[in-house]
Amino acid sequence: MQRTLLWMKSSVSHPNIMRFLGVTENTGRIFLVSEYCSKGVLQDILLNDNYKLDAHFKFSLTSDVAAGLKYLHRVNIVHGSLSTTTCFIDSRWNVKIADWEYTHMATMQQPHALSQVAALDYPQDDYDLDIRSQYVKAPELVRRAHVKPTKPCDVYSFSILLIEVFTRDNPYSEMETRLEPHQVVENVVYRGARPALSIAIPLPLHDLLQKAWAADPDKRSTMQVVAESLERAKPSKKSVLDCMMEAIEGYIANLEDKVNERTEELQLAKANSESLLYKILPQPVAEKLSRGEEVQPESFESVTILFADIAGFTSLAAESSPMDIVNMLNELYTLFDEVIEKHGVYKVETIGDAYMVISGLPVRNGTIHATEIASTALNLKLVVATFKIRHKPSATLKLRFGVHTGCVVAGVVGMKMPRYCLFGDTVNVASRMESTSEAMKIQLSDVTYAQLMENGGFRMTERGTVEVKGKGAMQTYWLLGKTSPDSVSDCAEFPTLYPQDVPMITSSCPI
Repeated sequence: MQRTLLWMKSSVSHPNIMRFLGVTENTGRIFLVSEYCSKGVLQDILLNDNYKLDAHFKFSLTSDVAAGLKYLHRVNIVHGSLSTTTCFIDSRWNVKIADWEYTHMATMQQPHALSQVAALDYPQDDYDLDIRSQYVKAPELVRRAHVKPTKPCDVYSFSILLIEVFTRDNPYSEMETRLEPHQVVENVVYRGARPALSIAIPLPLHDLLQKAWAADPDKRSTMQVVAESLERAKPSKKSVLDCMMEAIEGYIANLEDKVNERTEELQLAKANSESLLYKILPQPVAEKLSRGEEVQPESFESVTILFADIAGFTSLAAESSPMDIVNMLNELYTLFDEVIEKHGVYKVETIGDAYMVISGLPVRNGTIHATEIASTALNLKLVVATFKIRHKPSATLKLRFGVHTGCVVAGVVGMKMPRYCLFGDTVNVASRMESTSEAMKIQLSDVTYAQLMENGGFRMTERGTVEVKGKGAMQTYWLLGKTSPDSVSDCAEFPTLYPQDVPMITSSCPI
């Protein structure tokens, strides 16, 4: 149990999962401590008529839940009690799934501790409320109290959650006009009844729902398939930024005459705007832009840049469909994004199959930027070594890595869809370090090598000189790994693992 708790605290991390922080004891009782979400539960938002949720916003809410549940299933965690009351909303309006720890820890106990419900002598109103809690549970869980929840059970619960979000109502409200709550449960469990597909449910979701709430658990779609279907069903092909900005502008225009009575909606619009800006631009830059201030270009004397690029990408692309390539890059770089969150690095951009990150900018971090990038590069290398290409299971993905340290100038370019861009020879040399590197090797410039030698904690070996356009011959080195006893010098020594099993190097200081 202790190992399980430590694993949940250190390894289970996703933007749409409420972070587990630990356990504490108070007055003889044990409490689980998790991340705080200031906006409360999703159900409260749906029942609050002050929030005007359009179709795109509802798709965004359900997409967040789908992404979080897909991640849990990927790390082999079954939620078991997913509903609008176990989904919370943080200050930036991201939906986070909570209570996932309970079922995972319950599997460590004896079977009698699972889903055991005793008859309770509730007053009528509370009794109906307790019966309605069965609406979101898969029929097989309601029929047999001792059955362990499974991934298909979560898929069923997600389908009912979809109904609740898009209708903003009880999923069986129509059936309750002629039946008592316990009769509704009996119809669902034993007669295959399901929520009515009203006009509030977009037509593209009908097929998704039919497959997700199938009576036979083996015939239900996986969460991966459900998430992809939900993504395809989105009504707008515009970017999320464009759609959200249009919605926010509409809100602001309508609020000008009703500021006093609609303050909460204005705060909601502001929170969404800030959330979107923080995903596109560094937070200090986004805050200046949101205040209407001009963002001046800034010079950074010492930063470290990492480029990563897929070796043999042209051949792989020629043998794959465009959709397969896009899905593969999205899966790979989503894993990369999760890795860089553990380090003090900033993702600059992705261009095709190229991935670029930097440390020491926009927040200066002294002399540890080379260390941060080196640790990041080693972790990305581990992820690539265990990455599975869905459409080509027998193929192996290999990346080249290049790192260089130097000075850059950074600034915001453009007014519509602004970009935070870097300029200077350091960017070109870092790119050259990558293009002249070899598959599954991390090539360092002599400047980065000197910085890492000064900080300590890494094992490197000399490669030789490399011609760099505009710079002539430059001495380069291979980064092998960390100097700690449990580190591994080459990804090839790792067995084939799934990405969630990859050990992460999370320390921001040299070993």
